[in-house]
Amino acid sequence: MDTPAAPLSVTMHAARLFYRGRPLFEDLNVELAGGRWTCLLGPSGVG
Repeated sequence: MDTPAAPLSVTMHAARLFYRGRPLFEDLNVELAGGRWTCLLGPSGVG
């Protein structure tokens, strides 16, 4: 019998994102565990 694979996870280190030349975020460090729901919300509640 095959053993189920562990859920994939995501790790970001020192990530940055620019939109129209303006930084949205810089030096972002995040680890998202596999098999879980994650939601990112902004100040207005949108994500």
